[in-house]
Amino acid sequence: MVDDLEFTPAANAYPYYLSTSNTAPSNNTAATSVATGTSINLSNLQPSTTYYLWMRTYNGDSYGNWTVSPLSFTTAPQVLPIELKSLQAEVKGNNLLVNWQTSSESNNSHFFVQVPANGRTWTDLAKVASKAANGNAATELSYTFSFPLGQIALAGFGLLGLFLLPATRNKWLRLLMVALVIGGMAGCAKTSELSDELNNGLKTGQAIYVRLAQVDLNGTINYSEAVLVKR
Repeated sequence: MVDDLEFTPAANAYPYYLSTSNTAPSNNTAATSVATGTSINLSNLQPSTTYYLWMRTYNGDSYGNWTVSPLSFTTAPQVLPIELKSLQAEVKGNNLLVNWQTSSESNNSHFFVQVPANGRTWTDLAKVASKAANGNAATELSYTFSFPLGQIALAGFGLLGLFLLPATRNKWLRLLMVALVIGGMAGCAKTSELSDELNNGLKTGQAIYVRLAQVDLNGTINYSEAVLVKR
């Protein structure tokens, strides 16, 4: 008897071997699992992938031979959460303008508009929420995002906090306001740095690209093709 399972299957069970390679298993090859009926429910399969399945019999005492020819099948392509109809990016005045359209959306949460900081690492410019109700839409939806180029910004709350700080008597409230002001100024400095980098790149004729990172409701991220920013 060939013990190709880590457990003893029931009599008249059907061990099977599933693989993405068309290489037949040997008598000593461990089975993927065992079927006890006339059908098999296969899960966790990859999209757009061809699988090969061999089976053998087991009568409670010994195993038969693996089937000579495997059953083969190909899984369907992955269904993306959105169908992106168009994506365009251009410079208008002192702003980077990004427009995109979706033909349909399914379980879509939001988008991140991204550019390659330092020409290498994709960096988020902004988060744009899905316009689809509950993340689902069967009709076209249009999105627009504008990002200032070469402009230094300071958070309004940061300025307000600086003005109100001397009038605040509660020590813990003062500490909280200081922390919020510092955090806001740091975030604005980072935004300003990225803005200046994009602006300088455009002025010197560098190719600047934009892409979308689409995030569905369970957190899975899909990326669009990158498009060249038009001047």
